[in-house]
Amino acid sequence: MKRSIAAVVGAVALAAALAGCGGRDAREGAPAAPSTVGAVAAPAPVPAPVGKPVLTLKGAVSNRNDGAAVVFDLPTLDAMATATTQTHEPFVIPEGAGPVKSFDEGSCA
Repeated sequence: MKRSIAAVVGAVALAAALAGCGGRDAREGAPAAPSTVGAVAAPAPVPAPVGKPVLTLKGAVSNRNDGAAVVFDLPTLDAMATATTQTHEPFVIPEGAGPVKSFDEGSCA
């Protein structure tokens, strides 16, 4: 008797869960928003270096300024947009922190 009650309760719970998945989404009738992936503008040409080149990139570069490469001088690199990010590396000990002790000396007999 207990097994049949547990089976019925389990079947009702499963049916209720599956019924909740079959509802209509309010967004189904709305048209999809247009994608902007294909609308990326072409990059501005990189000017040829005026000063001493400090960085040369070769390979699959589509915006070249020196044959099969793109060459940067310091003013051109300084003019580029920059971004800053901060990461956390749990295995790197900060400078000056010293090693971490997992137990006090003398606590092990």
